[in-house]
Amino acid sequence: MSSGDALLIPPLINRTAAEEAFLERVGSLSEIEACSRRGESGYPAKRGWHTWYHGNGRNFLYWSNHISPPATSGFEVDRSAFLSELIQSLPTDALANGRIVLLDESSYPIYQWGRYEPSEGTVRFIEIPAPIPLE
Repeated sequence: MSSGDALLIPPLINRTAAEEAFLERVGSLSEIEACSRRGESGYPAKRGWHTWYHGNGRNFLYWSNHISPPATSGFEVDRSAFLSELIQSLPTDALANGRIVLLDESSYPIYQWGRYEPSEGTVRFIEIPAPIPLE
């Protein structure tokens, strides 16, 4: 945001292909602007996450407000790279009597390990939701 609290978007004439692709993915930046203005106790938030759905799943943008000069900046997390890094950090050891499944936001399994094959209708024993913004 500029000093007049106006959201600065690259001008149409000088936008790069990457900027155009980003704006297409995000759709409207007004929700990000609104997030940066609201906070606890009526004060503007200093930083936070904005998530939205585009393509094959949830996308992430981390933004931060700056005091001098007054501005809001942010960065988009590459979803494919993030999932790749996440999956590479998960265990690979065989679980003889269990199975752990990482589900995406649509409850679709994106990674699993363990030899246990549940029978049809088996209820999950433990479900651990991820913290915001990964829930």
